[in-house]
Amino acid sequence: MGLVYAQHFRTSNPTENSTPASRNSSVSSKSSRSTFSSLYSPKSSISSGSGSLPPQTSQNYPPTRILRCRKCHNHICLSSLIISDNFNGSLGPAYFVSKVLNVKLAKAREFKRMKTGRYEVKVIDCKQCDCSIGWKYLYSEEDKEKYKEGRFVVERALLEEVEM
Repeated sequence: MGLVYAQHFRTSNPTENSTPASRNSSVSSKSSRSTFSSLYSPKSSISSGSGSLPPQTSQNYPPTRILRCRKCHNHICLSSLIISDNFNGSLGPAYFVSKVLNVKLAKAREFKRMKTGRYEVKVIDCKQCDCSIGWKYLYSEEDKEKYKEGRFVVERALLEEVEM
């Protein structure tokens, strides 16, 4: 694969400065080169020896923002990890996220009664300032709420959003 890659981006003629063995390998790797170029869209063809890459698609992705602790500015989560912003915490609006950083799980498990059912949760605290910022769902009694298990709720009131 490395040989095909190196020959694909060669700017000189393959017969120049090459040994007969490498000329033979370039002939045998033409099918590999066409396979490599077929990975891209059919509109963009890669011409051998030109050194040009296929055109990049220009998609506008929303900028990634960082959710950080309002008290100590410790990074807690990236905005790209937010599953839903339509959750309610004990202090009001909250984010439902897949992963968090720089947090400690409480040792004790709690059972909480919420609008959507009863859950077993662990409180999560900021590692730096020990401020309670949300909880992790461990178990849900309702089958339709099982998607929450292993995920986190973080309180919006205790976080601030900043640009990366």
